[in-house]
Amino acid sequence: MHQTNASSSDLGFDLEVIGYEATDSTNYFLAIEGEWNYLDDGSNQGTSWVDSGFNDASWSSGDAVLGYGTLDGNTVTTTVGYGGVSSDKHPTTYFRKEITLSNPDYLELDVYLLADDAAAVYINGKFAFETGLPSSWDFESYATVTASADDEGDYDLYTIPDTFLVNGVNTFAVEMHQVNASSSDLGFDMAIEGIKGTPVVGQIFMDLDGNGLYTDYDEFGSGAVEIKIYNDADSNGIYLNSEIIDSMLTDPYANYSLLAPEGVRHLAVKLMTEDMDYRSEFTTDTIVTFTLTPAIDTAIANFGQLGPRSMCLLIADNQEANDEYYIANRMTGKNRYVSTLNVNEIEGMAIRIGMDSAWACDAGQFGTIDVLTGQFTPIGSGVGTGDGTYAGSSSSIAFTDIDGMAYDGINEIMYATHKTAGAGNNDVLLAINRNTGGYIPDFFGAGVDYVEITGTNIKEDIDDIAFNPYTNQLLAINMQGTGDSTRYISIDPATGTSTVISITGVGDFESLGYYNTGELYGTTGVEPKAGYPANSFYKINRNTGVGTMLDNLTGAVDVEACDCLTGPTSNLLSGTVFYDNDSSGTYDENIDSAYGGIKVYLYRDVDGNGVLDSIDYIIDSTYSESTTGYYVFKTDSLGDFLTQPVIDGTPLAGNNTTTGDSLTADIVFTLHGDFDGQNDFGFHISSGQPYLPVDWLHVDAAWIDTKNSVVTWSTASEINSSHYVVERKVGTGSFYTIGEVDAAGQSSELSNYSFLDINANELESQYLHYRVKQVDYNGTSSYSDIVSLEKKEQVHIAVYPNPVGATLNINLDAKGEYHILITDMVGTEVTSLSGYKQTKFSPIRIEGLNQLRRGLYLVRISYNGEETIVKILK
Repeated sequence: MHQTNASSSDLGFDLEVIGYEATDSTNYFLAIEGEWNYLDDGSNQGTSWVDSGFNDASWSSGDAVLGYGTLDGNTVTTTVGYGGVSSDKHPTTYFRKEITLSNPDYLELDVYLLADDAAAVYINGKFAFETGLPSSWDFESYATVTASADDEGDYDLYTIPDTFLVNGVNTFAVEMHQVNASSSDLGFDMAIEGIKGTPVVGQIFMDLDGNGLYTDYDEFGSGAVEIKIYNDADSNGIYLNSEIIDSMLTDPYANYSLLAPEGVRHLAVKLMTEDMDYRSEFTTDTIVTFTLTPAIDTAIANFGQLGPRSMCLLIADNQEANDEYYIANRMTGKNRYVSTLNVNEIEGMAIRIGMDSAWACDAGQFGTIDVLTGQFTPIGSGVGTGDGTYAGSSSSIAFTDIDGMAYDGINEIMYATHKTAGAGNNDVLLAINRNTGGYIPDFFGAGVDYVEITGTNIKEDIDDIAFNPYTNQLLAINMQGTGDSTRYISIDPATGTSTVISITGVGDFESLGYYNTGELYGTTGVEPKAGYPANSFYKINRNTGVGTMLDNLTGAVDVEACDCLTGPTSNLLSGTVFYDNDSSGTYDENIDSAYGGIKVYLYRDVDGNGVLDSIDYIIDSTYSESTTGYYVFKTDSLGDFLTQPVIDGTPLAGNNTTTGDSLTADIVFTLHGDFDGQNDFGFHISSGQPYLPVDWLHVDAAWIDTKNSVVTWSTASEINSSHYVVERKVGTGSFYTIGEVDAAGQSSELSNYSFLDINANELESQYLHYRVKQVDYNGTSSYSDIVSLEKKEQVHIAVYPNPVGATLNINLDAKGEYHILITDMVGTEVTSLSGYKQTKFSPIRIEGLNQLRRGLYLVRISYNGEETIVKILK
């Protein structure tokens, strides 16, 4: 250690050395360009050829790359046969390889596959994955896709679990399929790397209680948001692009899973806030750091958000191949392939606000879409054939080509458009029964199952439809064949009569999708036009129809379905209660202090004037969270609201003064799934303590048996609370201390306490009196109410647990008839129970309370002619 000069005032030194077991950084147990056995005689090998015990001694062998013809970007090393007839090549060629592994232990397997055209991969007799094959196949099946010129010699990455591997001999089997009998080339190779390291997992969650922790009360947050992990080797807290290990977009339910490889010690997990809606607030740090050691099995980093979700769902028609499911970020356009579907003709999709249901049509087959995987499940046997008037004449139309879909959430109706065959024929509008999958008969009138979409300058093709959540107006994109300008039109859903809103110029727009709050998005198809590249994702001006490109949809071909109603059904409003250290009137997390335990009320602003007056009424109340200062309200209602904290009366100390913030904040919700944040409240004092340390909820005393009593109390919130002193008075004497209980310190949650008074029944008095003194860290104290016990034979009632979970226990220490009624605070019955208690020892159990909403409830217990009321909290 060297000082900077002779008069330096300080010197510091530390050193950390951690030893790790050396590991092989190259975990390729199946190497690239290795030797494979192969069979190229065009025979049907059935299913046994994938098994470990299969005898392939008669097969040929050679080094990869194996195949024939010319592969762009690679070279065939071993030429396999195809039957000798260039116009009738074998559809399938088989490959096998065995290797011995000693106790393989990996987190996952990365498979690098060169496949021209399609392949199915098996490991130890188990199917691992396929690429480019139809939903079912045999040895005569051809691929559904062909490797393009740029991809023929490339290795594509597939990740699978390591559970396919066994200790000892492992068998790898691959069947390659040509795209057709005259295909000019075939190429195959495969390498597998066993991946070791630390899993990095987590999710973005909608933090509905504002506490920065993911709990059962919260909901999933935003999908399609990028999470990056960094190797911060120098531990300087600066995260450079050169330090990025990996990244991914969260899945539709906002989960992610990454892997920090061996050797990473200082790990940083970063939420890319650029992908979040600009209105979002965060209840957690957006960068989480870890020091990885062998003791850490998994690094878990969750991110709390309050605000709109950022995701749209997309389906690429993918031309003649199976459709593909994508998600895209509506703020930045970042997108992610999710899966290849089991169908190949989806051109329309619709989802319900809240993302609890999604539907699509595969040509003329209606069905549901699994939001997580994209997989299509048919409902019914087809949309059917309907009657109506087309081109002035009565006509029956088979609805076999559904091209657009939109769900009317207000009236709960599924609309669809059918593409009619033939040039110049306008598309038609129909409604679909979501339960049966068929069209709704007579929807447009007696004998009218569909209406023709017509109007001045309306062209024949309706490529997609969407309902504007602001106006419930049905909008569509409309064009006529190659090279035509895209028209942005409105459709009367009762008649099909349409009006052109704007002509946006030449562009192959194929889909429309609204977010809950009215932003409009869409995609282009396979035809690149001036200013509108093919296969791209756009934000669309809902007034003009003009699109602004967000990003290219990498790998997607002909995206014809888009929907963005992914926000929650409920509206959220939030804010922060804070101690305004600099009296600025605004919350600065570097200067001010978040303040918990402050009660905030939500009012219905009846007259919508933004002012709290006599006609407004309380809807709900909550406490600001103890560590973050956040308060959050969730409401399914639309309209005008006000929030107000309890800052102008008890429990405030007298010298507390608010800052320039208003004591009320006004909020207006016109749509479901909206968010209003930053309704903050600051306060400042000149001296003293801003709030009394404890908000007493109740104090009670009871006999638990013939000898001992218990004093119980609970608080709704605590600030700076050190401990409690339990005091007792016997008869007419003075109070004296009988014990102490540690306090919660800082809390906005319900806190329950108890103190057991041993042998209290032996005291020489008919009456015992108790009180609890709360003492804060500064020595300030306050007393609870006084509660009394009478030493006589009486029924003692205990109600527990409180707060209640799924089951409530009521203990009555005597026999007799009882009636129990549980209501909310306004008297609405929740449940009731009556009976005769045969023994005084076993409690009465009331179950099924897990569905109760959060809040206070009253338990009315009528027992042997006497009634007792107990408050419980859910």
